[in-house]
Amino acid sequence: MNTWFSEIVKDTNERILSDQELERIMIYYGGMPARLRASEEVEQLEGELAGTLFGELKKKFPKRTLYGRRLVQDVLESLRTMAQAMLADEPKLFRLRWMNHMGRVVEELDLDPSEIQDIYALIQEKAAAKLSAHSRELMQPYFDELAESLTPAAVSPALSR
Repeated sequence: MNTWFSEIVKDTNERILSDQELERIMIYYGGMPARLRASEEVEQLEGELAGTLFGELKKKFPKRTLYGRRLVQDVLESLRTMAQAMLADEPKLFRLRWMNHMGRVVEELDLDPSEIQDIYALIQEKAAAKLSAHSRELMQPYFDELAESLTPAAVSPALSR
């Protein structure tokens, strides 16, 4: 996969970086400390949720048989991909590594996307309480994309981007 950074490097070939390219790189590297902190916070959140999320889902949605430990663990592990994409400032990374996979699983298993969306809504609720304001801001676009793509009417088109 080509990231925005590899595209800049490829496009420059043997020329000097343009002012716009330099500015994009400098903005990215200037934000790296905050992205690293956010990534660490997400890692801590995942660890905390690994011990509690299954029970909370069972309590909140007692009739949903879909919420097994394996599914909950898989969804929690997607936070790593989300954090990696945020760290790289590369939304394509999240789409390619998680969203497309999740879309296939939802379609192939004929799952109700709103049940998956409910898991992420609970994760986001916990994230709102645990992550710093800046980390929440950095992660929000990925949570938004998940919520949008899991709207039942949008599942196939949104996840196949």
